[in-house]
Amino acid sequence: MINRLLRDSILSGVVIGIVSIILDYVFLFNFDKGYQSLTGNSTFLQPPRIQLIILAINILLFRFMIVKWNRYHTARGLFLVIIVAMAGYVLNRKYHFI
Repeated sequence: MINRLLRDSILSGVVIGIVSIILDYVFLFNFDKGYQSLTGNSTFLQPPRIQLIILAINILLFRFMIVKWNRYHTARGLFLVIIVAMAGYVLNRKYHFI
């Protein structure tokens, strides 16, 4: 199972993209809570900002997969996750689904 996810495939890119979004959100959410408890200010990363930072991190990860690591199929899967996440973000901002 692990060897299947580590090879250069679109499935591994999708899994890496989903895990990356979840880990980025957990890290940024905890960073924001720590910043809030230290300074006493309201939240630093308000909802539109945190989603855009997560997308920027994944775009940088996509670039590294293409340029530095030469994992083209994995980068395609990550790109698919980025496009779906961007579409969800835009639709949510426009139509307020959530």
